[in-house]
Amino acid sequence: MWRFCANAMAGAVLMIACLITAGSQAQDAVLADLYGNGVHAYFSDDLQQALDELTSAIDSGSKDPRVFYFRGLVERRMGMADSAEDDFARGAEIEASAADR
Repeated sequence: MWRFCANAMAGAVLMIACLITAGSQAQDAVLADLYGNGVHAYFSDDLQQALDELTSAIDSGSKDPRVFYFRGLVERRMGMADSAEDDFARGAEIEASAADR
């Protein structure tokens, strides 16, 4: 009986770990799409769309420094110099603290 309970518990833990990993991968894909859409909009000169997409990525938890750098570029072109500098600084901070920098 003990062995059955231990196996059932191990199976439940494994299933939960798989669900968490799948959720994390799905979130990463959404953030990557938002970043990609933002960059595409930036290079298409659709600055408002770029700002919206990149802000959505940040608001959704992106820790990718490139998101902050590109939003800074958008903000600079839109005349939002202070916000741009804040985003450049945040991107640099994230990049400098990364373990694989």
